[in-house]
Amino acid sequence: MVGHTRSHHPKAVALIIAGTVAASCGSNADKRKDASTATAAATTAKSSANAASDAPAAKPATDSLKVDKVKSSDGPIETDGSNDGAISLSVDGPVRTLAVMTVDDSGKPTDNQQWDTTVGNKPLPKGFEAPFDTGESTWQLGVFEGGALKNAADGTVSLPAGHHDLVLYMSDSGYFTHEHHFRVFVERPDGTVVKSNVFTF
Repeated sequence: MVGHTRSHHPKAVALIIAGTVAASCGSNADKRKDASTATAAATTAKSSANAASDAPAAKPATDSLKVDKVKSSDGPIETDGSNDGAISLSVDGPVRTLAVMTVDDSGKPTDNQQWDTTVGNKPLPKGFEAPFDTGESTWQLGVFEGGALKNAADGTVSLPAGHHDLVLYMSDSGYFTHEHHFRVFVERPDGTVVKSNVFTF
């Protein structure tokens, strides 16, 4: 018996090739999608890491309530004969405005206790979420670096780019205890605001 050789129908061959191409394209599309997802995840992680490293680090200073550096009012930095609360702050510049506020344990301002470098009728940065509107409504914040006063004559402050290890002084309002939480708010020249960790004394 003579054997017969089976031939493939042209349409069948075309369907097989089309299916193979489609599978290949699908596989490549999936690879591109996976690569895109991985890149996006990496970018998000990097942004989160940068945000974390950019956040100011704050804690009570060793000379808190032991020295007198500021007064309980707005304006030029002056002493008033009463010892002040003090905070050590590690922050990267540039810095245009600084504020310290009492907050709840989630970091939201509460209890209307605020010390800052905004003075007179100048508006407080909206990003601070402050309970007050202008600098004259709050107490002054003394800013020292390496023992030197960094506030300008009117009480405002401007720090250049680079790392800064500061000590912030605030007139005692009776809140520097373990029962109350604090946070430092930092405004950049472009208006963005970064916030420190929440801490207690």
